[in-house]
Amino acid sequence: MKIVYDLSTASWTLTGYNPNYHLIEGSWEFPDPIIRFTEPVPAAVPGSVQGALKAAGVIPDWNIGRNALQAEWVENRDWSFMTKIPQAWCREGATAVLHCDGLDFIGVIKLDGEIVGAFSDGNLPHRFDLGEHLDAARDHILEIVFQAENLPRWLGQVGHTPQIRAQKTRFNYTWDWCPRLVQIGIWDRVRLEIVHGPRIEHFTCYATIASGADTGTIHFRGGIVGKESTNLRLRLKAEKTVVAEKSISGDALGPTFQIWSGFPVERWWPNRSGSPQRYSVGGGLFNKQGNLVDEFTKTVGFRSIEWRDCDGASPDADPWICVVNGTPIFLWGVNWVPTLPNYADESQERVRALLARYRDMGCNIVRLNGCGVLGKECFYDMCDEYGLMVWQDFTLSSSYIDNSPPDEPEVIRALVWQAESIIARRQHHPSLLLWCGGNELYKNRRDDRGRPKSVPATCADPMLRALQAAVERDDPSRRFLATTASGPLATAGLEELGTGKAWDVHGPWSIVGDAPTTRAYWESDDALFRSEVGFQGASSAELILRYAGDLAPLPVAKTNALYKTSAWWVDSQHFEAERGRPPQTIEEYVLWSQNRQAEWLLLAVESTRRRFPRCGGLLLWMGHDCFPCPINTSVIDFEGNPKKAAISLTTLMNRVTPDEIVGAEWTEAVGV
Repeated sequence: MKIVYDLSTASWTLTGYNPNYHLIEGSWEFPDPIIRFTEPVPAAVPGSVQGALKAAGVIPDWNIGRNALQAEWVENRDWSFMTKIPQAWCREGATAVLHCDGLDFIGVIKLDGEIVGAFSDGNLPHRFDLGEHLDAARDHILEIVFQAENLPRWLGQVGHTPQIRAQKTRFNYTWDWCPRLVQIGIWDRVRLEIVHGPRIEHFTCYATIASGADTGTIHFRGGIVGKESTNLRLRLKAEKTVVAEKSISGDALGPTFQIWSGFPVERWWPNRSGSPQRYSVGGGLFNKQGNLVDEFTKTVGFRSIEWRDCDGASPDADPWICVVNGTPIFLWGVNWVPTLPNYADESQERVRALLARYRDMGCNIVRLNGCGVLGKECFYDMCDEYGLMVWQDFTLSSSYIDNSPPDEPEVIRALVWQAESIIARRQHHPSLLLWCGGNELYKNRRDDRGRPKSVPATCADPMLRALQAAVERDDPSRRFLATTASGPLATAGLEELGTGKAWDVHGPWSIVGDAPTTRAYWESDDALFRSEVGFQGASSAELILRYAGDLAPLPVAKTNALYKTSAWWVDSQHFEAERGRPPQTIEEYVLWSQNRQAEWLLLAVESTRRRFPRCGGLLLWMGHDCFPCPINTSVIDFEGNPKKAAISLTTLMNRVTPDEIVGAEWTEAVGV
C-alpha cells in the first residue's frame, strides 16, 4: 500500500548561508551555528525565499517604490528549507520517495545533514529515493537547499536566446513589466510517499471524441512498479455517476497508448459556447489478494478540435479557424503571466479570481508565454472548469538581441526531455488546446532595403523540429506551433497589410504613428490571427500612490524613478502633444490614459472580431500585472481591479453575440 504525506502541512523554517557554508555547519571546526547568514525564520511550502524573508521583516516589501533593489542580495546566498520527518511516518522495508514538483532552481537534498540528491531544473518535477536513508528508529531532518554558486546571473529580457542553458524561469530577472526579483524557492507541491508493495509509477491519458459522434475515447499508458501480479481497475465518472469501467492486468500497462472507447459522453465546450462538461478517470491498483495498494484520479473532457483555413487566406497559409465540436469559434482571450514575480507564493484564490475575470470578459482562451512558467495542475483544473482553453508555450523565449532557438544537441535533448514531462503531466486536461515551441523565436534577416528584419523560426530549426516530434509522438491529438508570431511576418506594419503575409502576428502594442494612421491600420488589417495585441494604460491613481513609497507620482516621465520598471510604456509625450502641457495631477493623467487604452483596444478587438472567419482570433498582451506597474499594457491591475479597457471589453464581448455583429451595430452596442 501507499501512504502520501503532504509536506505543505509540515512546519518549515528557512535559514540563509553564504555560498557553500551550509556544507560545513556542524563540522568539528564549526560546531555552532555561527556561520549562518540569517537565523531560521518560518517558511511556507510551497513558497519563495523572498516571501519568507519579507514576512519575517528581513527584507522590505519589494512592491513599494524601488524596494526591489534591496532584495537583490537574496539570490547571492544559499537557502535551506528545513522540516522534520517524524518517526511515525517511517516504515521498515518500505520504499520512501520524496516528490518535489517544482524547485527553483538548483541545489541539493539533505537528510540528517547528508546530501542524498541534487536538482538543477526549475521546470521538471524531481524524485528522490530516501529508502536506504530513512530508517524507522527515529525522527529525521529534511532540508531542501538552494545554492547560489551556479545560479545564472542574467536570464532577463535582453540577451541571447541561443546562449541560454539554464532551465529556469526568465521573466523575474527583469522584463518590461517586472523588476529583478530572481525567485528562489519551492514553487509547487512537495510530498513524501511511503510505499510497501507494488505502485503506479506513472499514468497519462487524454480524451477524444470524433466530430458528430456521441461516444468518447480515452487514450492511456503508464507503468507499474513491483514484482507481484496486479490488476488495474479504471473508472470513468461524471461527478458521482459511473459512465464506464475497465480492468486490465498491471503487466499490460506500458509505454504504448491503449484505447478505451465506446461509452456515451457529453462534450466539453469553451466559455460562452456551451457547458464545460468534465469527467474523472480514476484508477485503482489491486494486488493478488484483492487489496487496494495505489490509486489516482485525473480530470478529462471530450471535445473535438479541428483547424481550418481562414476565408480568403493564401493557399500556403497556416489554418487559424479553431473548430470546436464542429463549431467554428473566434478565439478571444489574453496572454497570461504568473500573478507574482515570486510565483511560488501565489495563492489559488488569486489565480481563480483572475481567471474568473477573464471568463466574465467573455474570453475563451489564455496563452501561457514561454518567458513564464508551466501552469500548475490547479491552474489547469480551473481552466477546465471555466471553459478557458490554454495555449501553452514550452519554456523558450526571445531575447531581443538574438532570438534564435538554441541548436546545441545537449540543450535540445534537455528541452525535449522537459517537454515530454510537461506533456505527460498536463495532456489529460480538456482545456489544453495547443503546444507552442516558444515565444518570439526569430531568425535575424534583412529586408529588400537591407534593414534588419525578424523572421519567425520554423520546424526546419533543429530545436523546434525535435519539440514537434515529441508532441506528435506523445500528444498526437493536439496542434504544435513552432513559435509565435509565426508565418512570413513577426509583426505587420501598415505597408505589409493586404499582402497576405500576415498570418499569426504580434503587435501593435501602442498607437501606430498617430490616430488617423492607427484607424487606417485596423481598417486595412488582413492578419489571420493576432496572438499579441496591446495598448498601454495607467493603473488607478489610488494604486499608484499606494505603492509609490517615497517616490513622487509626478512628473509622469521615463526619467522618474517610480516609472522605471515599466518605462517602455510611459506615454506622457502624447498627453503633452494633445494638451500642450504635462499632466498636472496623477488623477488627470490616469483618466486620460485609461480612456485612451480603452478606445484603441476596443477599435482593435472590434475590427478583428468583425472579420471572423477571415481572422481566427485575438489575444491581448497582456491580461494582468504581477507587479504594481504605474503603467503597462495590462487590462487588470496588480490588485485584480479592471482598468476601463477591461470593463469596456467585457461589455463588448457579452452584450453582442457573434450573430449580431454587423457593421455599425457592434459600435452602437457598446456606446463608442
